[in-house]
Amino acid sequence: FFSSAVMRTAKVVRNLSIITVVYASHYFDLKGMGYTSYVHNAYFFSQAVCVLALLVIHRKIGGMEPGPVLSVPETKHMGQVVQEAGKVSQQEHDQAFWRKQFSRLMMGMVTMAVVAFKFEVLLPLIVQIFMVPFQLVDSPMTKVHLLGSAPEEELARPWALPHPLEFLFPERAGPGPKKGAAKKKK
Repeated sequence: FFSSAVMRTAKVVRNLSIITVVYASHYFDLKGMGYTSYVHNAYFFSQAVCVLALLVIHRKIGGMEPGPVLSVPETKHMGQVVQEAGKVSQQEHDQAFWRKQFSRLMMGMVTMAVVAFKFEVLLPLIVQIFMVPFQLVDSPMTKVHLLGSAPEEELARPWALPHPLEFLFPERAGPGPKKGAAKKKK
């Protein structure tokens, strides 16, 4: 649906917008200027939009055909096997991925809200206003089910949730569709 040049440009815009907002937040005292309620409202609005987008995706996944069977690799967390390798239909895979994405969104939303309201800081909320929607748009599930991209190449199933700090250690990144697609081309 979107060309790779458009997606690269979107990532640059995303990164620049986040850097600009963080940089600007150091120069403007939003709390002192009386914008605290605006930041809180913007945070809850952006989170509500993300939840609604995920609910639309859930509905689309529920209405899709089961599709062919996929081989899903085992999932490890801190050296422990969390999910065994197995075979699932496309619909079951997408539902499992949706549950992971939804739980990640809800846990992040609650954690940020508690931290921001307990310690009365706005910067984490300001960053999350931009980061969460951008992360949702970058998700292969959103690209396939909401934006209408074909599940080919880097969007081919099985999908894996990216590690939040993957950009720090790209050589240690887990197996994902991009690495598998690159190996097939060689």
